[in-house]
Amino acid sequence: MVQASAIHALLIGIDDYPAGEGRRLYRNCRGAVRDALAVDDHLRNAGVPPGQITRLLAPAPEKGVLTGAEGDAGRPTYDNIAAHWLRLIDEVPAGAQIYIHYSGHGGRARTCVPEVKSPSGFDEVLAPCDINDRSSGRYLRDIEIALLLERMSEKGQLVTLVVDSCNSGGIARGDAVARRGDDADPAARPADERGSAIATPPELVAMTRRLMVARPMASSGWYFGASRHVLLAACRENELAYEHRFDGTIRGALTYFWLEALRRLGPAVSYHAAHRTLVAELHAHIRNQSPALIGDADRVVLGLEHVVRPRTIPIRRTTGHEIELGAGQAQMIRIGMRLAVLPPGPAPRSIDLEAMPIVEVESVDTATSIGRLVASERMGAAPAAAIAPGAQAVALSHSTSLTRYVRVAAPSAEQASEDSVARTALTALERAIADDRTNLIAPADEESADYIVSVDVATGQEKDPAYRILDATGIEVPHLGPAIGVDTDAAAAARNVVERLVHLARFQSVRALVDGNPASPLANKLELEILRLPSDYRAGDAVAPAPFGNGELARIAAGSWICVRLTNRAPHDMHVVVFDLQPDWGISQLVPFDSNTVTLAAGQRLDQVVRTWLPDGYSSGTDVFKAIATAAPTEYDWLLLDAIGKPQPMRAVTKAPRNELEALMAALQAPDQATRHVRDVPSAKWTTAMVELHLFRS
Repeated sequence: MVQASAIHALLIGIDDYPAGEGRRLYRNCRGAVRDALAVDDHLRNAGVPPGQITRLLAPAPEKGVLTGAEGDAGRPTYDNIAAHWLRLIDEVPAGAQIYIHYSGHGGRARTCVPEVKSPSGFDEVLAPCDINDRSSGRYLRDIEIALLLERMSEKGQLVTLVVDSCNSGGIARGDAVARRGDDADPAARPADERGSAIATPPELVAMTRRLMVARPMASSGWYFGASRHVLLAACRENELAYEHRFDGTIRGALTYFWLEALRRLGPAVSYHAAHRTLVAELHAHIRNQSPALIGDADRVVLGLEHVVRPRTIPIRRTTGHEIELGAGQAQMIRIGMRLAVLPPGPAPRSIDLEAMPIVEVESVDTATSIGRLVASERMGAAPAAAIAPGAQAVALSHSTSLTRYVRVAAPSAEQASEDSVARTALTALERAIADDRTNLIAPADEESADYIVSVDVATGQEKDPAYRILDATGIEVPHLGPAIGVDTDAAAAARNVVERLVHLARFQSVRALVDGNPASPLANKLELEILRLPSDYRAGDAVAPAPFGNGELARIAAGSWICVRLTNRAPHDMHVVVFDLQPDWGISQLVPFDSNTVTLAAGQRLDQVVRTWLPDGYSSGTDVFKAIATAAPTEYDWLLLDAIGKPQPMRAVTKAPRNELEALMAALQAPDQATRHVRDVPSAKWTTAMVELHLFRS
């Protein structure tokens, strides 16, 4: 655990954007300074020494906000922001935590690297307080921030960067004021001729080229790779970051709910859990702002420890007995599915899930679904409004539309005697399949089966009798790990086989996931290609990928570099994720490298360079790259799987001590939760694309 004394902070709050000559591009904010002061209070209450908190504040003169002298270092001009950020890099030792919080305007401005982005290109920018003065004001650019973060990584500093501003255009609506300029800024500024205070022109060009390889979006420089830094951005590329009235005062919505999530969940919460809670709370007030979390999301907030991320479904809203889940058709949610509700944060493995509140799905949309709270052992018929924001759901049983059927092979003549080990094992397996409650597997009739299980005396160590799992054609399913013997505890061995079958069924359901509606507006509008890179390619090289020849995807050397290309053929934005369905029956996220989705504008193409891989001990294997696109942003943690044989989060349904169960039930209560309103359900829009690669070890 990091001591509070090892945390340093730079807090930037800008309400005052004085008018310069000509049109005023950035108007005053109303809650940005309050944001910075609230973060200051939170850090001090957590024990961070005041001398390690620097504040750059620009209060609006008419508001008369008193900021105090301690920790203040001047107004947040470009020069001051750059100077204090560079000072942190120079003075803070390796291993320390640095928290940087920006509340103010963001936007897009004429690029400072036209040789890379083209003269008409734009950078994403933060707007210092003097930005309306075109003679002296200048932007803090995404490329500069990426360079600063890279230097902090090289020094071994751990950074949390929270940006409560827009990174694209928008409008203001009543109290919900968008933190952005009136328009993108295409004009050159005299101050830009002085050059960056952070890097030389060649360094900026080189960083831009690196970002175009390492990040998932060529239009956004906020992404900084798979480092241990964390970025929390107020909204996605095509959204707005709003100010809103809370308890009679204007605040930034992101900052307000970020601090509320940290307060509610306590000091040992991960960034991922805090993010889920703040999204649930924020969406109750502002539906079209979805904060993005990038980086080391499983790390404890301002800590070093990591928390295993639960493979759960976020609960977005509650009203009466209805619950809105943050997953839908595109995440394999189907009508009739039943889920247990858990509080925010890490999901314990020991809990009796069926004693928790239970939700049954009644309607399903593209990326959301509506369920009704049904009676459970302890919860009874309590209203859904008693469930805390940020709560999460775990699947208990699936729809029969996802069921895979298993036939248990009849014992051979040699195995048919009543006292034979094989017959005992097969009988135990039939019982275990019938007892499974996931609904992902069920007994098959004699005519058809997705899997066949037999007992083979020639399988396993020293030819001990062991189970064999075969596909529908009778070929043994590869890469299932050590054989499961049948000569010890028959019931335990049968349960292990059922776990493998359930894993395979879930894997195959993700692989088969497709929008079956040919009239869908997104049908065939997402293009997924795998392209060749030169055999001597090195990470970061600027090369043009080329198509593979006919049949060449059937034999690719493990360890070689390839390019995954996504193209949006739809007339509007799509939010895309690409999974790697691995040879070891695991499912990982390939594009982007975190839990978010990539936003592709109409007609936009994304190239992501990846390196092929085979698990240790595999001479060959099949990789399936599966892309899913939706019209609205969403998350897909629920679909991820560890490799077969590894412990799966929340796999076991076991009894918990009474005091642990009661503590979890108490954590679900949220008596101060505001009244929720179920939103109007939009039309379903999603699509998929898939490419199969066959890898070999050269």
